[in-house]
Amino acid sequence: MIDWLTVTIPFRHRPLHAGRITAISPDGSVEWDIPQRTKARGSFEQSTQVRSTGHMDRDGYISEIQLDGNPSKFLQGQNVWGTDDVCLLAVHWFKRIADEFGLHYSVFDLYRISRGAFTIGRVDINYTYALPGEIQAQQFLIALGESSGTKYRRAYTN
Repeated sequence: MIDWLTVTIPFRHRPLHAGRITAISPDGSVEWDIPQRTKARGSFEQSTQVRSTGHMDRDGYISEIQLDGNPSKFLQGQNVWGTDDVCLLAVHWFKRIADEFGLHYSVFDLYRISRGAFTIGRVDINYTYALPGEIQAQQFLIALGESSGTKYRRAYTN
């Protein structure tokens, strides 16, 4: 099950105005400037961070939207079980958020998302396994720890 997801979806829309975060150097020049995130509330009080990103065209439309949060909790109120189909999840998540903010999308937008036309910045995936006994579970955890990695080299098993 997908527990956390950060996606950037190509989607032309009017920018969501939630303010901006700007870094100004000591000499007064702008080092960087990004749009601030706003929150979309799910039906179960679970929020998703939403931000308009990308390039703005001459008509005032921006090219991308970024979603960051736990789509399972946002959509269904729990993350005990859910799907690991990232494209399907992204479509439903995007539709719900677009509806909340009054963003107009087409069936072609939904089709592109369903085919994976977006960038994943982060995905956390959880699975549940049923093993015959404690010894097999310990062996599985050891094998998993030895075959996986973290930013600190190797996963820790205890």
